[in-house]
Amino acid sequence: ARTAERLRQAVRRQPIAVGDQAVPVTVSIGIAAREPLTHDADSLVRDADKALYAAKHAGRDRCCLVRGGKTHLGPA
Repeated sequence: ARTAERLRQAVRRQPIAVGDQAVPVTVSIGIAAREPLTHDADSLVRDADKALYAAKHAGRDRCCLVRGGKTHLGPA
């Protein structure tokens, strides 16, 4: 989750030049933590997707972790 947060902050610090304007960019990141009983990739992808939509729903420009069925939002 720390790596995802550092990536989110790095993206936010780098606006994209469009013509003569600097356009701010943000990113929402969904993270799924592998649990001991999670053995299939489909479950991990499903949890990561759930985390991504939770991050977007919370206002975007966030990282969100799903671990053990619980959603944990990072700071915006």
